[in-house]
Amino acid sequence: MEAPPQESRSLSASKNQSLLRTVNEELERLEKDWQPERLDLICECALLDCDEKISMTLQEYSAVRAHPARFLILAGHEIADVERVVASSDGYLIVEKVGDGGEFAASHDPRRDD
Repeated sequence: MEAPPQESRSLSASKNQSLLRTVNEELERLEKDWQPERLDLICECALLDCDEKISMTLQEYSAVRAHPARFLILAGHEIADVERVVASSDGYLIVEKVGDGGEFAASHDPRRDD
């Protein structure tokens, strides 16, 4: 019997990042009532041991989240073969997942319409 194909690196990274994005979505939801000047969000990179924070405004985070395959990460945490940098600002990057990872991210976007 043949072993199942190994999950692609892009898909595996996207699964990890989508989980962190869900945590940040909850942080944003909780903070909206308080209207803070800045949010401290979790880096949404694919590095399993990363727990670093990124500070930005609600408007900045909403701009990142306007596209379902994009994630907020610290500079230096990008993985060139599974994502491309689409913007950078103040020590952080916005990356867009490519290939099957991009498809997974879009289909697991907490903001998507069902």
